[in-house]
Amino acid sequence: MTILHHDIEIRFAAEDAGTFTGAANVYGTVDSYNTVFMPGAFAASLTEHRAAGTMPMMLLQHSPSVVIGAWLEIREAPSGLFVRGRLDLTGPSGRKAHAMMKAGELGGLSVGFRRRLTDTLADGTVAIRQADLIEISPVRRPSNPGARVTDVRSATAGTAELVNHIRRAAAIIGGQHA
Repeated sequence: MTILHHDIEIRFAAEDAGTFTGAANVYGTVDSYNTVFMPGAFAASLTEHRAAGTMPMMLLQHSPSVVIGAWLEIREAPSGLFVRGRLDLTGPSGRKAHAMMKAGELGGLSVGFRRRLTDTLADGTVAIRQADLIEISPVRRPSNPGARVTDVRSATAGTAELVNHIRRAAAIIGGQHA
């Protein structure tokens, strides 16, 4: 007699509900405004934010009246600006943004900034070497094609929904159909 053993892992991660990660800007990529951010462009601004205990705002589509969450981590990586944020799932704008991200309708990221140091390259592209980072917005169409949301965490399921998921999994493991 063969006994099949299946390990089931259930994770309760309420603290992850509504969190997402992405690349807010990709260095060396010419965007739709014919600008290119250079590596280190946000380093001074991020240092100033850390010293002041602040973070850039998280707005929806750059709308200053629609704050949808908060940034938990913003750092420069070799390829660009890495971000991790949490949507406010208690408010309607945050819930809507979350649903749109999960559906792939709000998959871009875009930075709101002030130029500090720029120069113009031989082809006319403006190279941004230093900028003040004011806000980062989830958007439908980012100007930088590589600036994308890469992972979105779902809101936690209610008890009844969790029980139904466990029953369906048990039925599949047991060879039954849910």
